[in-house]
Amino acid sequence: MEGPNGPVSVRVSIGCALLPGSAFAPGEIPRPVSPEYFSALGRALVAAADEGVYAAKRAGGHCASLAIPVDWPAFGSKPLEECRA
Repeated sequence: MEGPNGPVSVRVSIGCALLPGSAFAPGEIPRPVSPEYFSALGRALVAAADEGVYAAKRAGGHCASLAIPVDWPAFGSKPLEECRA
């Protein structure tokens, strides 16, 4: 990348989160699904991606790391903060 004083070196560490497809049958999904459910699931995905970033940095940086997949929690079964595999 070109900077004001010449070339600038850029290094990137990337963390990727994975949410596998849901195995819920249509009848198992409450309607409507609460916004809190998806908000907490989003926080779990961001936390997983953060762990992936730190794993990439520990590996020396300048790479990508896939985090442990986030599980879809059963509706009403456990706190969403525990939805990591």
